[in-house]
Amino acid sequence: STATRTGTRTQTYTPTATETPTPTATCISGLGWNVSSPVLISSQSGGDIWLSRTVPTDSGWGIFWLRTDPDATTMARLYYAHVDFGGNITVAPMLLTSIAKIPFRGHYYMVTWNAGHYALLTAESAYLYYQTVSLTGAISQRHVVGPSLFVDPQYDEEADGDVYPYPGGFMAVVEGEC
Repeated sequence: STATRTGTRTQTYTPTATETPTPTATCISGLGWNVSSPVLISSQSGGDIWLSRTVPTDSGWGIFWLRTDPDATTMARLYYAHVDFGGNITVAPMLLTSIAKIPFRGHYYMVTWNAGHYALLTAESAYLYYQTVSLTGAISQRHVVGPSLFVDPQYDEEADGDVYPYPGGFMAVVEGEC
């Protein structure tokens, strides 16, 4: 048999802000979940924000993002903040490092969490650097790792890849075409 649905949908314009209730759902098993209200982590006037990444930690989530600031348009600045499981900002947004911007580069950083700290790889000009970052944002000295990267647009967007945690440390996979 076939069923036909009929009805009219209407949209209502509300010129004033209204409180939106917290969305909730109940699963078949009886477990429930809800989505909290959004939390503003950072804002800026001018520039661009791109390549954001959320990394699970033992106590919440580390949030990383790149941005260009109006006063430093040739730099990709890497920022960090931490939010706990309750949605509270436990580490306010902070600048970790500034990376020279290469227009054709697709990846500027890779990050993961393991054993109480982040592993951070940054692609800066022709080099790949490794640093550790604590939950509070303390960053170690950087060390050059791997072969040099390409800095010519004919070689694709080098430094694409990722860094992964494993019980003894970290492993990075970086791809580049030549």
